[in-house]
Amino acid sequence: MRGKGAEGGGSDFFFSKQRGVGAECLEQRVYNGGVRLVLFSPLGHEVQVDTTAERWLEDLRIWGQQGFRPKEIPLGGFVLPLACHACFDWAYLGATQEGEYVQAFGYRWKRRHLQGRQGLPEVIKYSRGAWQYEEEGVEGKRQGYVTLIRFEGEGRCNRWCRRAGG
Repeated sequence: MRGKGAEGGGSDFFFSKQRGVGAECLEQRVYNGGVRLVLFSPLGHEVQVDTTAERWLEDLRIWGQQGFRPKEIPLGGFVLPLACHACFDWAYLGATQEGEYVQAFGYRWKRRHLQGRQGLPEVIKYSRGAWQYEEEGVEGKRQGYVTLIRFEGEGRCNRWCRRAGG
């Protein structure tokens, strides 16, 4: 099935029956000088968005605002520099922020701020309690948490920040 991109984004997309292609969390395929984003709807349907090298980040944000997300969360969660926390655009993960909580991947994730001490770096992460049936991605003293994203360490965050006024 083919159609036009979201909100006049101008990208062509098609729905694919093929699942589980590649191991990347944000799958990108380069073809004929363009980029193909592989995203998943809130109900788990795969959508492939054909875009350009110049527009892929904006297309990812547009689709993310509609709840489309990367394939899966990597073990231990996504990791970005601590500076990104203040400006991070949650649409890139198909998520919405509600105070100290983030709604993403069908779960509600709580903000946890771990102050740097005893040689450990300062970390801000969004995690949730693990269900008893979960094994993959579970961490913590008693294997009790799953992390969506961690903000830690040095670095700049230009690419993943919200746009001014957005």
